[in-house]
Amino acid sequence: MMNLNKMFLTIFLIALFFPLSLGAQESTRAWQALTPQQQQLLAPMKNKWSLLPQEKRERLLKGAERWSALSDGERKAAKERFQSWKNKTPDEKKRIRERFEQFRKLPKEERQRLRASRERFQQLPVERREQIREKFRSLSPAERKQFRRQLRERRNNRQEPERFQQRRPFNDRNGARAQRQSAPPRTPPSQRSAR
Repeated sequence: MMNLNKMFLTIFLIALFFPLSLGAQESTRAWQALTPQQQQLLAPMKNKWSLLPQEKRERLLKGAERWSALSDGERKAAKERFQSWKNKTPDEKKRIRERFEQFRKLPKEERQRLRASRERFQQLPVERREQIREKFRSLSPAERKQFRRQLRERRNNRQEPERFQQRRPFNDRNGARAQRQSAPPRTPPSQRSAR
């Protein structure tokens, strides 16, 4: 009976420690299995590699793969963004992470709409973007809230733009230009007031 208990204990200990030692060898081999380019990109992690959880190693490998696919300009921009991130205060980083989580929880259509809106904003001339930013910064919190509410209402009530509705002929039968009946006349840029 005593020998049987010793045998079960020995088998239990071997079963308990064998996977751990196998896992350590496997993670050590995993570093050796990386391509030279991956090893170069992940060199700062070399000593920690075998201690990292599998998910973390997979994320790092995916990141290295994405980095390798970037052009020189994209890499430069990514380095600048990373430097900007490093220079942020812990409070700023916390707010950014919270906003990112809020964004991730939005429905897919809403995320796509926000990305498209951001893309349109990025297409504006630098001066115009700064004007918009300054105007928004000058608003009180209550005015910002009202502004956002109005944007949401406008977006929810938006109908198809006229150019996608039924097309009218450019000229009528007598050769005169057809007038837009539903749209108000446009104000020339020189007569527009700064908003």
